[in-house]
Amino acid sequence: LSSAAVGATSVSVVATGMSEAQLAAVHDAAGTADAGDGLAKIAANGITGDLAISTAGLTEVEINGLLGKASTTATVTVDAVGMSSDELQDLHDNITKIDSITNATVTNTEEAAEIGSILSKATDATVTATGMTTAKLTAVAGNIGNVAAGGLGTTLTLTSAQSVDEISALMGTATTDNNVAVVATGMSALQLNAVAAEIAEVGAITGALDGLTSGVTASDIATLFGQYTGTTAAVLATGMTSAQLTAIDATKVAANGVTGTFTVASDVASAQINAVLAQTAAGATVTVNAAGMDAAQKGVVEDNIAKVDTLNGLTLASGEDATEIAALLSSGAVGAG
Repeated sequence: LSSAAVGATSVSVVATGMSEAQLAAVHDAAGTADAGDGLAKIAANGITGDLAISTAGLTEVEINGLLGKASTTATVTVDAVGMSSDELQDLHDNITKIDSITNATVTNTEEAAEIGSILSKATDATVTATGMTTAKLTAVAGNIGNVAAGGLGTTLTLTSAQSVDEISALMGTATTDNNVAVVATGMSALQLNAVAAEIAEVGAITGALDGLTSGVTASDIATLFGQYTGTTAAVLATGMTSAQLTAIDATKVAANGVTGTFTVASDVASAQINAVLAQTAAGATVTVNAAGMDAAQKGVVEDNIAKVDTLNGLTLASGEDATEIAALLSSGAVGAG
């Protein structure tokens, strides 16, 4: 290739079985490393056969040059172990020429499009997700099947910007336990259910946790509160069942943080009735169905009677003291007749 007798762009290369030393010679001929003296004599799409690329014996310039001359009919395999950001960029730029990539590691340094293209051809890739933007995590989620089990081995931060499907994908087998940080502010009920389904992988939930509605199951409400480190949760309790109301950790709810229209019944324990009503906003519409309530439950209803709009099913007995009876019967929540 260094001979003047060989004209420019006149040479075809069948790369099958070539060592990296031979491939470097194809690129540089007898010239200085990375000079491309040999590459200039290779025809466009002139490298065919099985082309194996790695950094073991090829420089970044040589990798880019060889891929640029590879035919789309060639079978190109890349061992990406130890590749730099520039080398990964070369893979992205020539991704249509590449058939498979092994030992790839992508990080926040790579752009979203680059992450997506590399992972699309990868097998058992590793992702260092620390600091990744929403777009980059979306690219990872879209190719999660090509990430190794446990391959998301660094801290992964999820927010409401990721879709339900993306949250489920990112928190699947690719993620290790206690390794996900969830900022729950603005997350919908469906997103919160997706987080709860993989709670073992969550190290902590922070933010407002303001998406708690009847659309989050009772068990998921309890699970989410278990990992929630804040005290500013907001609960839209409209339509919540007794089980859902029972699952609320009122110590982690903001003052006046329980809103909506809901009913409290005898299957909610007295301490929980007290805790939930204490955090209920004045604008909420609260019905208490007192049928079957014991003295303790009726006592905490009386303690929070200002929060109750409608009180029905009330039966008074000798277990209630005079003050409690007076307070309950004088409340506007108790209808005539």
